Amino acid sequence: MIKSRLQVRGKQTALSHARMICLRSEKPLAADEIARRILVNGYSSRSKTFTDYVRRLLRQDGRFVTNAEGQWMLRAAA
Repeated sequence: MIKSRLQVRGKQTALSHARMICLRSEKPLAADEIARRILVNGYSSRSKTFTDYVRRLLRQDGRFVTNAEGQWMLRAAA
């Protein structure tokens, strides 16, 4: 039961990749740059519209916010 709750190392979701990328970045990033870095980090996707998928993930997750230029960053901890 515990094993089913834990993610297998190396099999991270696109969202967890995006979170790590934003944590490591010193500045906000465009969705296409986040998508590019996710793929460079080893995430495998067959999506033809991967950037759109990443943008949708970021929009739906409350931990991410966008600035006036449309670039994404993690929401500041309260």
